[in-house]
Amino acid sequence: MRIRALFAAGLLLSLGACSPPPAPTEPPFTGVWVGPLPVSATEQRPFAIVIHERAGRELMGHVLGGTSQRLIMGGFRSGDNALLLFETRDGGIAGPISLSGAVSGDTLTGNAMLGSDNFPVTWTRHADPLEVRSFIFAGSMGGGGEPAELAIVRDASGALVAGNFTSSDCSFIECGAAVTSFAEAPTGALTIVLATDGPCPGTATLNASFDAATFFYSGTWSHTDGGACGGATTGGSLIGGRDLGTRSTDAASVLANLGQLADDLEAGATFTAPHAALSPGYLHFGQTAAGFLAALNAEVAAHAGADISFHSFTAIRTVTPTGHHPLLPSALGVTFADTRRDAAGV
Repeated sequence: MRIRALFAAGLLLSLGACSPPPAPTEPPFTGVWVGPLPVSATEQRPFAIVIHERAGRELMGHVLGGTSQRLIMGGFRSGDNALLLFETRDGGIAGPISLSGAVSGDTLTGNAMLGSDNFPVTWTRHADPLEVRSFIFAGSMGGGGEPAELAIVRDASGALVAGNFTSSDCSFIECGAAVTSFAEAPTGALTIVLATDGPCPGTATLNASFDAATFFYSGTWSHTDGGACGGATTGGSLIGGRDLGTRSTDAASVLANLGQLADDLEAGATFTAPHAALSPGYLHFGQTAAGFLAALNAEVAAHAGADISFHSFTAIRTVTPTGHHPLLPSALGVTFADTRRDAAGV
């Protein structure tokens, strides 16, 4: 685990060890929230997140359109105050981000912190469903390394709400960025504008045509840094494809079902079919739904007083888009981390 992830995890553990929080007066924080987070000492970007509040007031969350590199470690509620910790694994944002504030109705007013920089922020609960579209881009077929990820969040009218770009190869456009403009022609051609983060922040533009026969994007990119690196302009070719997506309603359902699963494990419940968190057709490396439920019951029997945390959701894939590229993963599902510890510390 990285140092910044250890810092975030340590803060969460210390908060979890505090005395019981005061009783809340506001409804649960569960819902879709939209607001700004700092990405540097001078810049903030819009983000969209889904939050589920568990029975013990622990907060589970997922960054919509965050790619696999920008995610929520976890959070807590204390009275009507909330704390969320974000982890950024790309090189575009240098450190974990914390978001804390008081909730009144559908508004969270508080502060976001990146390193020693503190920013006053206001977030709002978003009632309408949001759509997440995801893409994979690379400089060439044989470029090596992990391809770059780009994801956008749109509302029902098609307006851009938030979006992120992350790349393990910072020479391909940049390490990370926010999507500030997204346009798609009837032919499938894309024009995307990014506000880039990292050591050479600036503006990047992607132009790509779509081949409906091969499901490939092909085109060009250019990036001009804002002066930190001498105002240099770089560019090159790109290829890409449409990846699996999701909806805010699907993500909320995933978090709610897994939150219930964690609550049931902590309560020592007996697991029987059907369970909201499990499809009747569940099959994972040969284990069926019945086998999974039996394993949970065995875990409850062997580990009394368990503390269960599901966190760091790097992917929620529930929608196969038209034109999805056949070489990209096609299995719908969820990728996340979990921490389990019983009363004996096991």
